Amino acid sequence: MKKNYTLWVLLLTVCLFEVKAQNNNVGIGTLTPDPSAMLDVSATGKGVLIPRMTTAQRNAILSPANGLLVYDTDIGCFFYFNSSQWITLCQAGPQGPAGPTGPQGIAGTQGIDGVTGPQGPQGIQGPTGATGAQGIQGIQGPTGATGAQGIQGPTGDTGPQGIQGIQGPTGAQGIQGPTGPTGPQGIQGIQGPTGDTGPQGAQGPQGVQGPQGLQGIQGPTGPQGIQGPQGAQGAQGIQGPTGAQGPQGIQGPTGAQGAQGIQGPTGSQGPQGIQGPTGPQGAQGIQGPQGIQGVQGIQGIQGPTGPAWTNYQNNQSAAVTASSSTFQVIPGLSRTITLTSPAKILVFTDGGIQTTGTLSSSYSLVDIVVNINNNWIADGGFKRLNAVNNAGITGAFAFWSMGVYATTTSGSYTLPAGTYTIDVQTRLLGGSNATVGGNNSTVLQGVMQIFIIP
Repeated sequence: MKKNYTLWVLLLTVCLFEVKAQNNNVGIGTLTPDPSAMLDVSATGKGVLIPRMTTAQRNAILSPANGLLVYDTDIGCFFYFNSSQWITLCQAGPQGPAGPTGPQGIAGTQGIDGVTGPQGPQGIQGPTGATGAQGIQGIQGPTGATGAQGIQGPTGDTGPQGIQGIQGPTGAQGIQGPTGPTGPQGIQGIQGPTGDTGPQGAQGPQGVQGPQGLQGIQGPTGPQGIQGPQGAQGAQGIQGPTGAQGPQGIQGPTGAQGAQGIQGPTGSQGPQGIQGPTGPQGAQGIQGPQGIQGVQGIQGIQGPTGPAWTNYQNNQSAAVTASSSTFQVIPGLSRTITLTSPAKILVFTDGGIQTTGTLSSSYSLVDIVVNINNNWIADGGFKRLNAVNNAGITGAFAFWSMGVYATTTSGSYTLPAGTYTIDVQTRLLGGSNATVGGNNSTVLQGVMQIFIIP
């Protein structure tokens, strides 16, 4: 019955429209179907209606032919069958490349999560697949009876382009472009400052401790006091008595005088008498008295007092904004000094900066230098400050404090007589603008102290 219905539709179509079928192709609404088309439908107010059905109905089609085209009303899109699956004609283009990952935030206290970046733009629609092969020519319906020749109507507008052949399968999804390289690891942020304990009241910063005055030149040692006279030699102690002489050994008795008889031989020498013992050592004589102490030497002459220092103090008069890499003098922290003789110049300075950035990630990187005649003072005349905001804290502070001897270009600490201009300058090296110092109503006020040491 369905085939008969189709046949009747074709016959009715032939009756309502002029049908041309000379070159094995069919034209509806046109007498000159395009030679490359098997079916050329021409109209200016109507279109071709493809079968419409739900997703379940589409999936229930038995053994769909390759190239079968339907409109899915659940999804709102055309689908065609390709070998083993239904392919949508509404496939989006490839996902746009992911934006590069932002640099790693400064380390320190965990910042508030940043807002998620916007979705990348919709990828460009992939190119339309090649036109599918022309469907098989339908069976040529019988030629209907020739109707009466109607009045030649005006030539209708050229009909719209015939139905596009079944959409060829969408080209394979282009290879996903490589994800852009992750941005370089952000510079390790300076450790965010511990949240400020409320600022100290209006009390300005403790002035720099004045340097210990140079040790005055050691006065010459006073002359050696006159050597006091040698104390009189104590009297010689009394000579202890000489020990008693030991007793003389007992004299052996003299042999009795023999009678004068005949001169007999001389008698043998009698034995030596026993040596008497040595007498005991006599007692030590009494120690003589200590000699008199010599007179104290005269006090040496007092050495001369060392030279006095001259000092100056400059206080900042107004805040200045560091906004570029060009150095500028901090208002009030400049002084010109004339030396009438060679001397040393010692400079102390302190003060603070505050970032104007309002984000938790804002920071200000600022240089502070001490100059003499517009040249940096080497070996201690330079500081680099970084005022970094933190989570929930903005307007962060940073402070400088320096003490340095001015030097000549040859490195000598003793400057020759002449005129010297000493000042403190600042510049912005990176980040948001910064407020440098201020007047005496803020803890940021800059101070410069100068000491002249002859």
